[in-house]
Amino acid sequence: MIPRDDLRVGDAEREAAMAVLREHYAQGRLTYEELDERLGLALSARTGGDLARTQENLPDLYGPPSGPDSARHAERHGAWRRHPAARGGGPPPVAPLLLVLLVVGVAVAGLGVLKFLFLAWLAMMLLRVVHHRSHARRPSRSGAS
Repeated sequence: MIPRDDLRVGDAEREAAMAVLREHYAQGRLTYEELDERLGLALSARTGGDLARTQENLPDLYGPPSGPDSARHAERHGAWRRHPAARGGGPPPVAPLLLVLLVVGVAVAGLGVLKFLFLAWLAMMLLRVVHHRSHARRPSRSGAS
């Protein structure tokens, strides 16, 4: 069996590692020169070990995985795969903003503003249904994991 550090990496792993390096730069852990050097190493990385060396002496951005499968998860998925895009982050919640708009609207314009807010809510729900259906119809990629 081939050790994990000797397994070859693809473009997706390199891109994820570069995104993590850019985040470290944005948080002030790397200078521009260090970022440039490490991005060059990430682009030329051939194995998991080469890619892991680009993130030496940097903390894990998202903390260690938790749960009973954390050791297996960490073994299977390197630090370059724990990027926000891979974690399925979504849009920020809109409910608090709508509540504030409702209170301000009723205070300023009276109860007539409720009709407008109800129509806006209906439009948002309709757009959400259309968006959900359009994504449900897309064919799944058999090679994606």
